[in-house]
Amino acid sequence: MPRIAGDLDEGQMVAHVARHTRAMMTAAGCIRVQRCHTNTCPTRVATHAVRRICG
Repeated sequence: MPRIAGDLDEGQMVAHVARHTRAMMTAAGCIRVQRCHTNTCPTRVATHAVRRICG
């Protein structure tokens, strides 16, 4: 029987979301260099810098 979100406490919900987010980023091409917050993602998956997205 599937669990609903109401059955999870806050910590379990955060862990659940983190697991799925990691899988989606990896599928998009993330190589996990942990530079997402600096706008210097080498694969351009997690950047908002226009010069890195377009070129």
